[in-house]
This record gives sequence, structure tokens and C-alpha cells, in this order.
Amino acid sequence: MDFRLEGAYCTEIGANFANNKLVIIPKVVQELTRQRVLVEEFVEGIRIDRLQASQVNVHQIVQTLIELYVQMNGARLAGYEMWQRRAGLQPARDRDAANYQRRIRDG
Repeated sequence: MDFRLEGAYCTEIGANFANNKLVIIPKVVQELTRQRVLVEEFVEGIRIDRLQASQVNVHQIVQTLIELYVQMNGARLAGYEMWQRRAGLQPARDRDAANYQRRIRDG
């Protein structure tokens, strides 16, 4: 694993969420990051699995996580559908990679 590449991914994800006030992506300290060491800024907080349901708005957290998932995967899914069309597949019917792999393998 090359943590310089991981750092680049972190920076890209941070840029994607820069306007979202509900999400904090730690900034990568590029000048200290090496192939085997990833250095990020310290962000004070609580791990999500340590939150007490009585002290937080669970509905808001779940809604935010769903929105983040959609935002992170929206571009990937759009690219996947374009990839399917190039392969002659119908995105509405062949949404998963297994179908794609079978159709390629079986011709």
C-alpha cells in the first residue's frame, strides 16, 4: 500500500465535501506523508460507534450518511452506466458487475 496515493484520495474526497458543513475530512499533511506513513490533521470528535442515541439526532445522522454515500458513489455509478453502454449492455437491466462479467465471459 502506498499512503501517498491514499493521501491523494483523501484530498480529493475532502474537496468533494468542502461545501458540506456536516462533514469534516481531515487535511493530509503532504510534506510529512510518505509511502508507508499517512499524516493528517487532528480533528476532535467522537467515533460514530461510540455515540449515545439519547444524545444525538439519529435520524439526522442516518440521513447525512445516506447523502454522503450517494454523493460519493454518484459519479462512480454514472461512470459504470457509461461503461455498460459502451459494452452494449442496458444499464436499466444489467446493474451489477456479475451480469456484466457473465455477458463478457459468455459472449
